[in-house]
Parts: sequence; C-alpha cells; structure tokens
Amino acid sequence: MSSTPETSVHVRDTAVKRIFRYLKGTVDLTLQYQSGDNDELIGYSDADWANDLDSRCSTTGCVFTMTGGAVSWMNRKQQTVALSTAEAEYVALSSATQEVIWFRKLLDDLGVEVSQPTVIYRRIQLDISELSTST
Repeated sequence: MSSTPETSVHVRDTAVKRIFRYLKGTVDLTLQYQSGDNDELIGYSDADWANDLDSRCSTTGCVFTMTGGAVSWMNRKQQTVALSTAEAEYVALSSATQEVIWFRKLLDDLGVEVSQPTVIYRRIQLDISELSTST
C-alpha cells in the first residue's frame, strides 16, 4: 500500500468509521466503581511482540484497576525493537511500573491513600498441553 495522500485519507476515513461503529455498539457499556475498603491499585501488563510489520516494534499495553473498575490504561508502540517476547514483556512491565509511580503520586496529590503495594500482573501464556481436559 502506498503512502499517497489519497491512501492516507482513505485509511483515516475507514478508521473513523470503525471507531463510530465501535462506539455505537458499546453505548450501553459502563465502567462501574464500588465504594468500600478495597483501595488496592492492581496493574495488568502485556506486550505484543514485533506486531508492527513495518518497524517490527512491539506494542505495550497496561490497565490499572481500583475499587472494581479501570482507572488508568495505556497502549502504545515500543520505542525499540525487542529481540524476543521476553524482552518485549520486560519493556512493557517497565512502562507499567513508570505508570504506577506516576499514578500513585497523582493519588497522593488528590489525598487518596493507597496503603498496599501495587502488584502488576503480566499476561501468562498457557501452553495447550498444560490445560486440563477434565472440566
């Protein structure tokens, strides 16, 4: 696919249409937060290794939850080319850690006390042979 102005306009218009279709289909979905004593900030991190076919850069994604709902999320292309899935995951966890540090400082500035350390879970891939068939 060439990068002529006509092509980029077409790609942009297609992307905008997809966004509007997504928004129309998810209009009834909401984020729900539960009040209570659970002020724990929990993170989840993942990386998609070398998914950009042009640059071979990986994608980092993370989401943080608190009181039952997502409070912060991020998805972006990594700045370097990872040589392995493990390296891409390491870069993703590093970005997630930076996000946690920033978010905890923000919560502190807002007067919200987070008493527990923040745990960041990384996506764990299960091999099919590890799955039990006795369900």
